[in-house]
Amino acid sequence: MLEITELEVRYGAVHAVRGASLVVKPGEIVGLIGPNGAGKTSTVQAICGLVPTHAGTVTYAGRNLAGMSSARRVRAGLALVPQGREVFPNLSVAENLTVGSWIRRPGEPRPKSDELLAEFPALQGRLHQSAGTLSGGEQQMLALARAVASRPSCMLLDEPSMGLSPIMVDRVAQAIRVLAEQRDMAVLVVDQGLGIVRKITSRIYVMVHGRLVEHLETRTVGDGRALERAYFG
Repeated sequence: MLEITELEVRYGAVHAVRGASLVVKPGEIVGLIGPNGAGKTSTVQAICGLVPTHAGTVTYAGRNLAGMSSARRVRAGLALVPQGREVFPNLSVAENLTVGSWIRRPGEPRPKSDELLAEFPALQGRLHQSAGTLSGGEQQMLALARAVASRPSCMLLDEPSMGLSPIMVDRVAQAIRVLAEQRDMAVLVVDQGLGIVRKITSRIYVMVHGRLVEHLETRTVGDGRALERAYFG
C-alpha cells in the first residue's frame, strides 16, 4: 500500500532523511521510532507532500506520488494525524469532522457524524462542544476521527501518544488497531519510543540521524536491548 525507496529530505545544508526505505502493507500497522530530531516527522511530511523530497520515491497503491500536491494525496487515500493533534480549537467536534470529510476520494459519500462516533465513543455527546475544551485524549480521538472522515486507505500517525495518560494511550492504541483491522487500512505510527508502538505494530523501523538503522519484528524486541544498541551504538 505504501512504499518509500531511498528517500532523502534536505533543508538547505541540513540532511534530515538519508536514503530511507520502508513498506507498509494493507491492514498492517508498522512503527517508525527514533530519538528526537531523527528525521521521523520529515519522513512523514515527505510522504504527505508537505516538504519536498531531494531524492527517492514515495509510492502509494502502486502509484508514484512525485509532483502530486498534498490535497491530491488526501483524495487518493492518504491521511495524516499530525504531532500535537492540531484540531481546530474554536470549532465544534462536529465542525472538525466536517472539515475532515471535505476532501475525499471521487465518488465516496461524506460520512455522517453518527457513523464516526460509533468508532470513537469517547466523542459521543460532545458533537457541539468546542474542540479546544476537550481533554488531550479526547482531542487525539477527534484527530483520528477527523482523518478517518476522509475515508483513507493509509493513515500516518505522528506521535499519537504524546502527553496522554497510560489509560488513554491504551484506548488510542485499541482504536488504531480496530481501524486497521476493520478497514484493511495501512497504518504507519511514528513515536520516540516503544510505548504505543509495542502494543499494536507487527514491525518496527528505527531511525537515527536520518537513517533507518534497524528493521525488527515487534515480537522479537523483548526487553528493548536491540533498540538500545540501535539508538546508542
